[in-house]
Amino acid sequence: MREQLWRSLIPAQVPVQGTLDFATLSQRFRLSGGYIRNAALRAAFLAAEEGTALTHEHLERAIRMEFREIGKISETGTLE
Repeated sequence: MREQLWRSLIPAQVPVQGTLDFATLSQRFRLSGGYIRNAALRAAFLAAEEGTALTHEHLERAIRMEFREIGKISETGTLE
């Protein structure tokens, strides 16, 4: 379900560079729906700030920012 949510939150019209590996993101980072939404939006802002297309790296950076924002040190486990 997390993978489907990632896919639904990145619209087809968003410029993308490379492959966005939603399967890996959903397995590696066990985020709840709200955090996935926040990370997807944050990644889009990161790409826009840099003036580049969205990349997998933007998504991972945004996820790490979500983890840090709530004070979670480890990047593994559940973020609900």
